[in-house]
Parts: sequence; structure tokens; C-alpha cells
Amino acid sequence: MEYKIEIWKYGIFDCDEAAKHLNEMARKGYFLKKMDNSPISLAYYEKSNIGRNLKYVIDNYMETDKEKMQDYVKMYEDMGWEKVCENTNTNQSILLANNSNTVKPFYKDSYSKLCRLQENINENINIALQMFGTCFSI
Repeated sequence: MEYKIEIWKYGIFDCDEAAKHLNEMARKGYFLKKMDNSPISLAYYEKSNIGRNLKYVIDNYMETDKEKMQDYVKMYEDMGWEKVCENTNTNQSILLANNSNTVKPFYKDSYSKLCRLQENINENINIALQMFGTCFSI
């Protein structure tokens, strides 16, 4: 089996660009297997023929509560998407579809996509403030 590792350079504002990159990697035959998120995000790919017709999407959502995350995954599985992995550095979930013609759109409009991004930004700010407070507490 052939593998490829790369530094993941995409942040919370780069979902579309990151998805394009993943789709291009799939066209080259590289299937995203996992993300290593400490301290730098690394993407691990496996060479495979099954990845050529995949369509990736990245959602600004990741839930620490297991039950809520199961509900989230189930909702998108019902739409035809499969969860690949998470990028815990950016609170994003990476999903794919084996047949892009049969999956439902991830967002119905720009507004709902922006709302999800705003939630992720707020969550990242809260995490940063908690870390900052912990570092400087007496």
C-alpha cells in the first residue's frame, strides 16, 4: 500500500478550498484516512482506486458530546454522506460521498453555511479564552 502525508494548511475559513484539494487528491487516487491534530494538523492519505469518484465536504462542526455527535453523523448519513475524520485543531468534520449524484446538498443556502461558520468561530474563541484564563490564573 502506498501512503502520502501532508501538512494540513486549511483553516475554518477555507472549507471550500480544502474540499477542492481533497477532491483533487481523490482524482489522483489518494483517499483521506485520518487527521493527526497535535500540534500541527497532518493529513494521511492511502493510495486506492476507490477514491477516484469521491466527493468531499468539510463542515465547521465538531461535537465533544458523543450523543450529539452521533446525532450529527446520523443526520448526514441519512443525506448520503459518510464521516471520514475530524480536525480537532479547527473543530471541523470531514465527510465524503461515494456518489455525488445521490447525496443531498450539505447546505441549502449561504445563510445556513455562514451560521455554522459563526458557531465554529465562537467555539474557537471560547476555547482560546479558557486556555488563556488557565495560563494566567493565580
